[in-house]
Amino acid sequence: MLTKINSSHAPEQVINAITTLFHQGRITDILAKAPKILEKYPDTPSLYNILGVIHFHQGFKQEATNYFSKSIDLLPNDPDAYNNLGNVFKEEKKYKEAILNYEKVIRIKPNYLNAYKNLFLIFQIKKDTTNSEKLIKKSLKILNTIPKKNILIWKNWIVMCLHEIAENYESEKDWAKAKKNYYKAIQVKNDYIPSLNNLGNLLFKEGLDDEALKYFKIAKKFNPKNSTILNNIALIFFKNKNYFLSSKYSEKAINQKQGSHFLFCNLMFCYMNFFKNKEANKFLEILKNDWINHNDFSNYNFTYFDQVLFSIVYSDYLRNEEIYKFFQLYEKKFKKIKKFKWKPFPQIKKNKPKLKIGYVSPDFKKHSAENFLKPVLKNHNHEKFEIYAFAELSQEDSTTLQYKSYVDHWIPTQGLTDWEIAQKIRELEIDILVDVAGHTKGNRLGVFAYKPAPVSCSWMIGCGYTTGLSAIDYFLTDNVVVPQGSEHLFSEKIWRINDYCYCCYEEKAKMGKVGPLPALAKGYVTFGTLTRSIRINDRVIKVWAEILKRVKNSKLVINSSDFNHYKTKRMIISKFKEYEVDGHRLVIGYQSPPWDLMRQIDIALDCFPHNSGTTLIEHLFMGNPFITFSNRPGVGKIGSSILSTLGHGEWVATSEDEYIQKAVNLASDIKKLNTIRGSLRKEMEQSPIMDHRGFVKKLEKVYKQMWEEKLVIK
Repeated sequence: MLTKINSSHAPEQVINAITTLFHQGRITDILAKAPKILEKYPDTPSLYNILGVIHFHQGFKQEATNYFSKSIDLLPNDPDAYNNLGNVFKEEKKYKEAILNYEKVIRIKPNYLNAYKNLFLIFQIKKDTTNSEKLIKKSLKILNTIPKKNILIWKNWIVMCLHEIAENYESEKDWAKAKKNYYKAIQVKNDYIPSLNNLGNLLFKEGLDDEALKYFKIAKKFNPKNSTILNNIALIFFKNKNYFLSSKYSEKAINQKQGSHFLFCNLMFCYMNFFKNKEANKFLEILKNDWINHNDFSNYNFTYFDQVLFSIVYSDYLRNEEIYKFFQLYEKKFKKIKKFKWKPFPQIKKNKPKLKIGYVSPDFKKHSAENFLKPVLKNHNHEKFEIYAFAELSQEDSTTLQYKSYVDHWIPTQGLTDWEIAQKIRELEIDILVDVAGHTKGNRLGVFAYKPAPVSCSWMIGCGYTTGLSAIDYFLTDNVVVPQGSEHLFSEKIWRINDYCYCCYEEKAKMGKVGPLPALAKGYVTFGTLTRSIRINDRVIKVWAEILKRVKNSKLVINSSDFNHYKTKRMIISKFKEYEVDGHRLVIGYQSPPWDLMRQIDIALDCFPHNSGTTLIEHLFMGNPFITFSNRPGVGKIGSSILSTLGHGEWVATSEDEYIQKAVNLASDIKKLNTIRGSLRKEMEQSPIMDHRGFVKKLEKVYKQMWEEKLVIK
């Protein structure tokens, strides 16, 4: 605060003595000597300035103001006095007066960086990012004019300011200006880890993975043991299906930050996608013990919960009850919401002319969910139902435009808090709120935790299992997916669509004709699966290997974007070799769209304990029967639900041995396979699965029944 002492009246040795006492912190001595000095030298501005600083630090702001004002009266061009007076006003939150004094400082002495610093603090308090940015731009020009010994200190301050400005722009969703200021910060100090990391994260959000990786690696160069940077690099590799490198960086991150369960979760998820199930189970055990022994989940973010809950339903290690325990513990996150935020609803009308139905989803775009959600929204009866779409989208596409044309009201939710969306739902007086995401990426389950509508349900097309939230009333499914006796594994009340599959399906455009049975031309049977690698565990590989060994010359097509990377291919080939199946029996890769590939498959093989979903129905539509293992309620009975609805329960197995035998038997009768090939599409088109209007009528009846049950409960 005191940078210079100006001697104008008192002798230099007197001023120097007072200044020395000040820097030594001998305030009592100064206050004892000051009256006599002022009496002898009443026109000494530097002494008034020192006394002002002393009184300011002692909390006597009015006295400090008087001393600084007196100093300015005696020496009107003293930048120190104006800066000090500005500090008093800043402390008193008189920002207008403070700014005026700091601006006077800069007019008198344009390279006075302390004034820039103080002005910056005020602009930040006032959330004036524009003026903050202009100020730092001017400060950068001053750097070359100050003594070398002070450059590093001011350079560090400017970098922190640029970083703070960038964060402000980022919070305002102005990503272009945020990036510009992160870039500037790095130019000033190329090893500034916070800006390198934030810039990488921002580029990652924009889908610029290569650019993001570049800045994360620069940060790693300067700080090789930074677990946050290592984890961010792991996430980029994970997103791009390079599970090998992702696991390596996650391992390094954990080595640097023991006890971070978010990192454990990332590595567990990576291992599950890279066929390292034993290693994944180790982290599952850590997470299980942590969750069971943890009493407070309020500081855990939703991304962490979603990733854990999404992952564990694929596990072949945990029992059903153990998995459900995780979902029950998830409820702890919402204890306070349940207690303080739930509000009663206005009197519910029994005979409403229209029920307001709100669908909440991040997938109103080109996504696998569209084949199930679009036919529903397209066929709603708008005379009896008013349809709302609460869309969690960062970017729209041509499919989004179709969705908009199907609904009565389109409500974007991107950037809104859960509470803000919940308030909006209450204002709109939505009657029934439907979750179609579960714990998949972008869900808004936090909105449902506020119980913003009288009736709420989670439809299993999103995630295939319970949400774990008692705030959600119903889980919408069918008799096969959640059989009688398994209700205890769901937090919601089970509502089954009787005699119907849990969904209806609309085929994709340009799927083309079924085509002839490949085995007729090739002379051998081709099995196939088009699924994410996370569904393929050791048990599945063992069963598929046994099928290949029993069906002479047969081959297995394994196809999905997860197999784009050669390390993933090599790993699954090595797993099959453990069961004495050579790589030449496997056709591994990625082809999209997959219709031509499906025409090269004779029999599809489902995964377990987590079945496939969309691709099973697509196989049937392309003439391919599939074998499924009916096991875990919810995600483990998707295949059996589809086949039961179609009338092909003979392809449903209830054990691994039965699964093998059914696949072998089906492969042994080429004539029967050929007949199936020619009839499956027609069977699909005539089944309830593709009866869009019939399914929606049934669904609307369910909504009315839910509403009526709510009236009874009330």
